[in-house]
Amino acid sequence: VAVGNRMNVRTTALLTDMNQPLGRMIGNTVEVEESIATLQGKGPEDLRELALALGTDLLVSVDAAANPDEATQLLSQHIDSGRAMEQFQKMVSGQGGDLSVPRLVAPKSKLVAERSGYISAINTQQLGQVVVELGGGRRVKSDTIDHGVGLEMHVRIGDEIAAGRPLLDIFAKSAAAAAVRDKLAAAIRISDKPPTPLALIVKN
Repeated sequence: VAVGNRMNVRTTALLTDMNQPLGRMIGNTVEVEESIATLQGKGPEDLRELALALGTDLLVSVDAAANPDEATQLLSQHIDSGRAMEQFQKMVSGQGGDLSVPRLVAPKSKLVAERSGYISAINTQQLGQVVVELGGGRRVKSDTIDHGVGLEMHVRIGDEIAAGRPLLDIFAKSAAAAAVRDKLAAAIRISDKPPTPLALIVKN
């Protein structure tokens, strides 16, 4: 921010929580699907909240809105009216893409909680590493990416859960999913007491 402003470029930033995944999806195709759902007004609340916050900051920064409330209202109207999705479709089409083409996702299996309690911590780095291990990211430049693998979170920090309740879905072939189950279970900590609630936007 300081460097940008010194170069006479109006620059702002939001510091956001990364102690748990934003939205519910982790992976290539599943995140695209979630983003499209958000543009259609059907995405998870935290993803919509942050998208509106970033968009609001941008509109105010370039004087396209008089104040944050006006900017947020305008952006919300664009989502709810379908205009945001329409513009996204034009952007994709302009680059030779076609949103009507099916986006394939790997087979799904569930990981359930082994005990009851409260979700007290989620190791997001470990979740990301598991997706890479499944083929959703590159370890070296020559690796081929499997866009269909990923994870879907069913719990958030602070949730009270019972043993046997789904923690997440794994999108991968059965053998690959079985190989990462222990790592995924270890990435989600369940405690006897509820944790302190987390703020999505820490500072702006």
